[in-house]
Amino acid sequence: MPAWSEQDDAVLRDAVAADKSGSDAAKLLGRSRNACIKRANKLGLTFRGSPQPHYPFVQKKRNPHAPTTPPPVVVAINQVGIPLSELKNGTCKYPLWDGPDEPRLFCGAPCPINEPYCATHRAVCWRGRGDG
Repeated sequence: MPAWSEQDDAVLRDAVAADKSGSDAAKLLGRSRNACIKRANKLGLTFRGSPQPHYPFVQKKRNPHAPTTPPPVVVAINQVGIPLSELKNGTCKYPLWDGPDEPRLFCGAPCPINEPYCATHRAVCWRGRGDG
């Protein structure tokens, strides 16, 4: 479909001013009803009986100085490890093996409910935005 011209926009504005529907405007322009409604919304126009346009979309601005998360509390933990069968909600699931020949053990230290890692391993694995 060709791009919208100034003449097409003028016909669309006239159709809205004449209280025409999106279907009527589509017939005048030889385009689909949805294309006419979308273009009208982008121009800030509203056809009769249609809801208010969703444009312009204004995105909320983030405060660049606000911290993303509180800094983790790092505590010393015993790295003995527990097997997969003993993991449960509230235990750290950080893997403690490095190679294929080592036993598959996990940290198992206490961690907040619904969090996968304790504070120490969370600090190892997760970095906030801007940490590079």
